[in-house]
Amino acid sequence: MPNQSELLEQAQAAPEEAPRSKLENYCAAIFELRRKRWSYEKIAHWLKEHGVQAVPSSIFRFCRSRQGAGARPAAVPPEPTPTQTAPISPPGTKTKRKYRFNPD
Repeated sequence: MPNQSELLEQAQAAPEEAPRSKLENYCAAIFELRRKRWSYEKIAHWLKEHGVQAVPSSIFRFCRSRQGAGARPAAVPPEPTPTQTAPISPPGTKTKRKYRFNPD
C-alpha cells in the first residue's frame, strides 16, 4: 500500500484534464460583462458575434458554478428592525386569533 507522500507525488505528476465547459476559455470576458451588468441574453449574443455558440441558460449555469470567481455578489437581505418583529405576549395571555378571511 503506497504511503501519503507517494500518492501526493503521483497526483501532482498526473496530467491536467481539459476544461469541461467550452465557456471556460472565455471566463474572464463573461465575468467582466456580468460585472458591467450585462444580461445573460446579451452576453450570449455578444459571444455569438465573436464565434462562440452559447445559450443564456448555459452562461447562467457557468456563472453560478463559479460564483466566487468574480461574479456579482448576491444581494444581502437587510437585518430586521424591531418594528418588523412580532410583539411577544406575556406568559399566560392569549392573543386574539387572526383569521385569513373576514367571515362577515
